[in-house]
Amino acid sequence: MTFDDLVMGRPLPRSIDRLVRGGRAEVAAVPNAVDRSLRLVSLDGTPAMVCRQLSDTAPYAVVAELLAPAPYGQRLVLRREKLEATEAGIEIGEEGTLRSVPDGSALGSIPPGEWLVVEMVLDPSGSTLEITTSATQGGAAAWVQVAAAAGWVGAARTEFCVSSPAATDGEIYVNNLRIH
Repeated sequence: MTFDDLVMGRPLPRSIDRLVRGGRAEVAAVPNAVDRSLRLVSLDGTPAMVCRQLSDTAPYAVVAELLAPAPYGQRLVLRREKLEATEAGIEIGEEGTLRSVPDGSALGSIPPGEWLVVEMVLDPSGSTLEITTSATQGGAAAWVQVAAAAGWVGAARTEFCVSSPAATDGEIYVNNLRIH
């Protein structure tokens, strides 16, 4: 999904707007991007989140380009809800450090103002999530395998979410999102 055909300053199309939870979402042009992106902005400490429900059959492959200006705390996760929400994915921490969610494994870091490509693949049994990250400007790639929490297999609501940090004026830009 790209956002190039959307007009800046206009309301988001219903197909995208209905996926937004909290905060603010808008189409934006970023100086170091070739095209338009979706900008998610935290409001009063409430993160903006956009989520898309997925089918209940793994495997999932999610690829997205992210730009995460400070303050950090942005998240790109697969959420699985049964009795309670379980998340597995990536968080951009202080100074641009990349950590896996929920175990906190180090994935390297991203310099401020640089786009990050993230690919997440959940295996067919639903027991592990492979995360690969790389900077678009030729930064080193990192890979980690995260054990998905118990309860990922079986009937449950599964969704892919991107969120801005729970910080005042925190934001994240999303572009070239593919889910397959």
